[in-house]
Amino acid sequence: MDAITERLVTYVSEITYDRLPQEVVDETKKFILDTIGVGLAGVRQPGCREVVDLVKTWFPNRSGSTIIYYGDKVSPPEAAFANSVLMHALDFDDTLDSSAMHAHVSSLPAALALAEAKSKVGGKELITAVALGVDITCRITSAILSPLSWIRTATCGSFGAAAAAAKILDGGEQEIESALGIVYSQTAGNAQCLVDGGLVKRMQPGFSARSGVLSAALGCRGVTGATNIFEGDYGFFNLYERGKVKPERVTENLGDHFAVMDLSIKPYPCCRITHGSIDAALELYSTHHIEPERIDEVSVHVSKMASDMVGALLRSGQVPRLTPSSASPIQEPWH
Repeated sequence: MDAITERLVTYVSEITYDRLPQEVVDETKKFILDTIGVGLAGVRQPGCREVVDLVKTWFPNRSGSTIIYYGDKVSPPEAAFANSVLMHALDFDDTLDSSAMHAHVSSLPAALALAEAKSKVGGKELITAVALGVDITCRITSAILSPLSWIRTATCGSFGAAAAAAKILDGGEQEIESALGIVYSQTAGNAQCLVDGGLVKRMQPGFSARSGVLSAALGCRGVTGATNIFEGDYGFFNLYERGKVKPERVTENLGDHFAVMDLSIKPYPCCRITHGSIDAALELYSTHHIEPERIDEVSVHVSKMASDMVGALLRSGQVPRLTPSSASPIQEPWH
């Protein structure tokens, strides 16, 4: 087992609710509510109903886990998948601004699904599992130095989901190690779907949530996975990120600082890197009283990353020109 894996496994197995600072508990509660809330807001977004209908048809399970809003019960991995899709559909879920990723959207649905299926899981256990899953996700992504190519909400989120799920199942060190090693065999999520504007963008963290549930369940049944998960020759940092990492960041202040304290709640349901432009437009309107009727054209200068991630419809000419009457803030966003 490599050093990072060993320390993370020990950390997840040893941390209990009583060792969480009160501010971490409070922030975790807040983000649990926020993530469920944006999931409820996402139920009518394109692709979501299709996902729900599919898992309800293929994986019904009366003793399984609930799809939020709908109330139907399906197998725990598929409930985690469907709920994650709803939570990520509006791109309204939390953000780790330093790494352009979302932290709760894999760990929370994984923990919720298994907590319900297991039953008799208290709030303290759920909060602990979610806080640890989020911390693992953020610590791994914060170590990466290479530009965005993999979607780290999904790739790093798979490890967080597996850790949270294993914690819900009361896994010991061997079971947690196995869960992380098994989920590594399923880790995926790429930026091409963002560039191309595919609906699968909102599903990638759901794949990670589902994989986390399955991996923890397998690990707790004695199935083993990779052990040199992060620093091995074909480990995550070398294979996925080509060694462009600062591995010490993963374990820096481990157990003393929890990454939930670094997260922000989005004010707008769209990619975080567009928020500066939105704030500028609102400032022009509210402070400088520039009326939309006086504006002939708006030019926004953004980075290549911003253009690639959110500019697909603009580049293709599919976004209609807005008039003052059509630019209502209550319209559903296109991204």
